[in-house]
Amino acid sequence: MYIRNVKIIEDAFDQIKEATGISSTEEIVTTFIKAEEQNYSLYNYVNMLNSEIDMIEEQNRNIEQEIRSREIQGEMSEAQKQEAQDKLNEDISQVKANMAEKEE
Repeated sequence: MYIRNVKIIEDAFDQIKEATGISSTEEIVTTFIKAEEQNYSLYNYVNMLNSEIDMIEEQNRNIEQEIRSREIQGEMSEAQKQEAQDKLNEDISQVKANMAEKEE
């Protein structure tokens, strides 16, 4: 079993040597290890970027909620302003009516 596994590994290295043109097994292993280290670094970098994206998306959602809340508050204060203006107009009409009544 051990010899069969060794033979499979040797055949794999021979195929890699043919495909890459690298003649040294040590160089193939070193290249593979460096590539794996680079892949791991890139994997960690992508994970960090994904975490930042998630955090920024959450902040965007919070900001959008705050904007909607402010818009509603702005609309409410516009409605309240209109209500106050209507009340003042009613008061003015009432005062004018009272003045006209007193003048008569």
